[in-house]
Amino acid sequence: MKGGYLLARTVALVGALHPAARELALALEDDPEVERVLGLSRHEPPLLGPKFEFVQAGPGDPAFAEALAGVDTLVLFPLIDAADRNEEGRRARVLEGTRRSLEAAAGAATVVLWSSGVVYGAHPDNPVPIPETQPARPNPEFPAAGILADSERAALAAGGSRDLTESERVALAAGGSRDLTESERVALEAAPGDGPPEGSGNGPTVVVLRGAGVWAPAWGTFLARSLMGPAMVGVRGQDPPLQALAPADAVSALVLATSGRLQGVYNVAPDDWIGAKEAARAAGRRRLEVPQRVAQSTAERLWQAGMSPATAGELAFQTHPWVLDNARLRSAGWAPTRSSAEAFAEAGGQKPEGVLVGGVQIRRSDVFRGAAATLALAAAVAVARRQARAARSARPATRRPTSPM
Repeated sequence: MKGGYLLARTVALVGALHPAARELALALEDDPEVERVLGLSRHEPPLLGPKFEFVQAGPGDPAFAEALAGVDTLVLFPLIDAADRNEEGRRARVLEGTRRSLEAAAGAATVVLWSSGVVYGAHPDNPVPIPETQPARPNPEFPAAGILADSERAALAAGGSRDLTESERVALAAGGSRDLTESERVALEAAPGDGPPEGSGNGPTVVVLRGAGVWAPAWGTFLARSLMGPAMVGVRGQDPPLQALAPADAVSALVLATSGRLQGVYNVAPDDWIGAKEAARAAGRRRLEVPQRVAQSTAERLWQAGMSPATAGELAFQTHPWVLDNARLRSAGWAPTRSSAEAFAEAGGQKPEGVLVGGVQIRRSDVFRGAAATLALAAAVAVARRQARAARSARPATRRPTSPM
């Protein structure tokens, strides 16, 4: 022990293909308190540093539980396949994976879940910025947010035998797409200071990190897809505030969380936000503004036709505010290194790497389908404009009074 913290720790990363997991593994190579970094996935990630050990296993595999037994820190990266049209099956797989991971690493001192600010939902009445005490309100038309909120509740319940922070109580009580489990209900109803329930052991310290929007193509989020084309599509008459979280800042928050010095729910976000029009300029993209009705209907048709992994529900995040307050994490010693404009500029200058996974995972082919969908939407708008011009030109000309000059 050094300063109350464990030395020679073993950190396990479940969802090792997530780009944040890969970058966290590399960052932990420089942490003298970390001896081993285990990466668990059914598919092998790129070769990382000498501390990294790959375990080719997923939740439910015998090797998975065996590898997690005895780890000191568990870091969960839920991978949500945006191309999976079976919503109930997708939700069940992600939540079952979260629960199995928590059970297999029951002896871990710290559990970290990488989540997203999308759990707050994109709503016109959101505070700007959103603090951790704001209840999660996932947009029903964006199912991935509900799955993440459910995963948060499962993780927080794992530490329910100790006092909950205010942010943890809010996260357990609100949001999600399902009813509370028994363990979640017990964790929520335990009064502060009650101590662990009779017959239970001390739960782990649970940290939930809710990241602001990551637009970098390598992270493969639904936001990153909007940078695949030459223009960022927006709703006419709307200039909502947007944030861009630099991947390096996300990883530094993860490093702090794995140290065991945090507890509860934290927003991970830059200090500022900028309007959508300014964000497009910073990313080096044009902004294509369309009527909301056209954008909504076109997005729905593209998704139903299988041309795009993007659901119509994603449009809300380009229309309504969902920028995050980082004051709580800043007070714990973390600080961002990039502004939103700088992170947009970095993301706009990058190119996709192939297999892109992130808060929302997409397949390699979806990168190109996402770009094609953006072009299809632009084409639909162009057709609508041509039709409107043709209709105007077909109207009978109105005789105007002759000018005396």
